[in-house]
Amino acid sequence: MEIYLDNAATTRPRQEVIERMVYVLEEVYGNPSSLHQKGIDAEKIIKDAAEFLKTKVSGSKKGEIIFTSGGTESNNLAILGVAAAYKRYGNKIITTNIEHSSVKESMKYLSENGFEIYTLKVDKKGYINLDELKQTIDDRTILVSIMHVNNEIGTIQDLVKIGNIIKDKNPETFFHVDAVQGFTKYPISAKQGKIDLISVSAHKFYAPKGVGFLYKGENVRLKNIIFGGGQQKNLRSGTENVAGIGAMKTAAEIMFKEYKNCQQSMIDNKNYFANQILATIENASINGDLANGAFHILNVTFKGIRSEVLLHALEAWGIFVSSGSACSSNSVVKKETTLTAIGVTEGAIRFSFGIDTTKEELDFVLKILQEQTKLLATD
Repeated sequence: MEIYLDNAATTRPRQEVIERMVYVLEEVYGNPSSLHQKGIDAEKIIKDAAEFLKTKVSGSKKGEIIFTSGGTESNNLAILGVAAAYKRYGNKIITTNIEHSSVKESMKYLSENGFEIYTLKVDKKGYINLDELKQTIDDRTILVSIMHVNNEIGTIQDLVKIGNIIKDKNPETFFHVDAVQGFTKYPISAKQGKIDLISVSAHKFYAPKGVGFLYKGENVRLKNIIFGGGQQKNLRSGTENVAGIGAMKTAAEIMFKEYKNCQQSMIDNKNYFANQILATIENASINGDLANGAFHILNVTFKGIRSEVLLHALEAWGIFVSSGSACSSNSVVKKETTLTAIGVTEGAIRFSFGIDTTKEELDFVLKILQEQTKLLATD
C-alpha cells in the first residue's frame, strides 16, 4: 500500500495533464519565437494559457502573465524586480517571518545591498498583526510581500484586508502575494485584494515541476533578473516551456472544478484526522489554526519524538509525509522556520492531503501513527 500525504511539497500530475504535455511535446514542438507555422502554433498555446490564468488571478482582463520556472523564480522576479525598478523612490520593504525561503533569501540579499527590510512577526496561529502592518508602512515603502497560504502550517492571511491597509496608507506601495499553496484551492483576486504581483507554481496543483508564472499588474514596472533574447517583453528571457505551460493550463482548468466539488470532503477528512490524532495519541498538538486553516495542510507535533524518525517509521509502511518545507529540508544551514516563528520548539510532521485522499487511507495512517508513537516514545 502507498499513501501519499505530502501534496504541499508536490502533487502527482493528473493523467489528463500528462497527456496534454505529451501532445505538445510531440506535435507543437516549434520555438514560439519562430515566425513559421510551428512557432505560431506554440505561441498560441502560450497566449491561450496566459489569458486563462490571468482571469483566474486578476479579477479583470488587466495585467499580464510572465511564465517562469516556478514559485522560487516568480518570487525572486517580483521582489528583486520591484526593488531594482523603484529603488530611487524608496528603500523599505515589508515581509513576514513565515515566508518561503525564496522570499526570505531575496530579502536577505536586498538587506545586504542597502534596502531596509522590516519583518512582521506572527501570532501563535501564524497570523500577522494588521495594526503593526499599518503602522510600519510609510512613504519610503515600495513593496509588501506576504504569503497567502502558509506552506508549513496552512494559515491563511486575509488578502483583502491587507491590500486595503497597504493602499490606504500608501497607494504607491506595491503588494506581492506568494500564492503557491493557495492557487486553485482558494479564490484570489488582484482587483479585490488590490494585489500587484502574484506568484504561482504549477506542481502544487497536479501539473509538472519546472513551470509557474508571475502575475504583474499593468502599473508595475519590473527590472528583469534573467538576461538573454528578450522573450516575454524582456521581463524573462529564455525560450518558454511550451509543453509545461500547456500542461499547467490544463491542470488549472481541472482543479478549479475539482476543488470546488470536493472541498467539503477534504475539510471533513482533515478535521476527522486531526480530532482522531488528538483523541488517541498522547502528547500530540496541532500547529496553526485548525478551524480556519487550509483544508489540505495539517501540522502536528508529537512531543518527545523526533520528526525525522517518525517520518521514516511511517515511510516503512508506505506512508509519505513531510517534516517541514520540502524546499528547506535539505538545507545545511539551520534557519528560522514557521514553527519557530510561532513558538514551537519541537519538530513536527506535516500531513498534506490530495483530492484523492480517502478516509480509509487516513484510518490506516492513524493505526500506524498510534503504534509508532507508542513505540518511539518508549525508546
